[in-house]
Amino acid sequence: MKRFILMVLCFLFFIQLKSQEVMQLEHSLRWVSEYNFPNLLENKSFEHELIQKIKSRLSQKLATDQIKMPDHINYRLINAFGKSKIKFPKTSTKETQIAITSAITRSTVGFRILWSMHVIVKSGKKIILDNTMQHELEPFSVSIRLSNKAWLDESSFANVFIQLLEECLGQREYANKVITLGSLDMVKKQVEQQIQIDKEYTLAVCGAMMKESNALYRLLKDSAIINEFYYKEGWDKGTGGLLTSEYIVKSLFSSLTGIELYYSYESTQVRQGTITTISGNKQRVKLEWLAELTEEISSDEIVEGKIISPITGQLHQKESLTAQFVLYLEHEPIEIKWRDAHFKMGTEDWMESKYSIVGEYNNQPFELVYKEIDAYVSIFLGGYRSSCSFFN
Repeated sequence: MKRFILMVLCFLFFIQLKSQEVMQLEHSLRWVSEYNFPNLLENKSFEHELIQKIKSRLSQKLATDQIKMPDHINYRLINAFGKSKIKFPKTSTKETQIAITSAITRSTVGFRILWSMHVIVKSGKKIILDNTMQHELEPFSVSIRLSNKAWLDESSFANVFIQLLEECLGQREYANKVITLGSLDMVKKQVEQQIQIDKEYTLAVCGAMMKESNALYRLLKDSAIINEFYYKEGWDKGTGGLLTSEYIVKSLFSSLTGIELYYSYESTQVRQGTITTISGNKQRVKLEWLAELTEEISSDEIVEGKIISPITGQLHQKESLTAQFVLYLEHEPIEIKWRDAHFKMGTEDWMESKYSIVGEYNNQPFELVYKEIDAYVSIFLGGYRSSCSFFN
């Protein structure tokens, strides 16, 4: 008799274990772009691995490995004001049912990006667990927030997803902290997909890099000094003066950009200094900020966009003009797919910021263009063009 009762109890326990099922497993994206948060679940191998990790956490919580999981994680791209909702079958059952919804969304007010998760475990009509957890997300670099670069890869997506799940299940203590996404290694991988990185260099600065002050600059490869120069405010005594910025704007800017400028010329700020290289070679440098331009047209057609406060520069060695350039910011209209329209941060017009430096160095033309939305630098020098990612 005892053996019979034990067998019945084991059978009933087995039936109970077989009745654990995840009825809903969903991840959604709302008011943020798939450029920043791509659908990584399209990789079926990654999706399968994530489902197994989810099952492992649920098994620990429910003390059983007999949990029926769905074959796929439902992915939703929400374009309006909808949001994920828990949906259990309407038919009554004594089985244990589980629902998990994950959502990445921009906050209703402001530019915060939030990742939330809602987990409900239901046994019959009784709710035995109902928790919601949420964290603010930020990329490791400010530049990424202003670009269309991905904030995370498969590894970081899985880590954050499982962290939220463990917090909902009570397996990890919740801490109301911002989660930083991405890494420099992730950026390097993205760059290597487009260009091969043969060498890495580090620019070391001793001094206030972004302020008007003396500073020492070193270009390093590992610990070896490749180049070094020292910037000192003001000019050393020498003969001859530098060309005026008005001459540079008229002769250089229009010839290199194809844009003729009409404006009330006004210099708002001038800085000048001396650059001394590791070999003792000295060059004089002059930077001049111009007043904002009021109108600009091309020689052939109207130019769409607006050029903001250009900076002109010159580099002299003794009495020779070594280099001259113009740095300017230009706002250009961009095309936005209708499905991405609600991802726009801010209420300004659909414009992108493009920073350009155009000029000549030893009679060789050069151009550097940085498009903020791509966080990408394009370099043209004497007939050769290359590119690199830029993050600060």
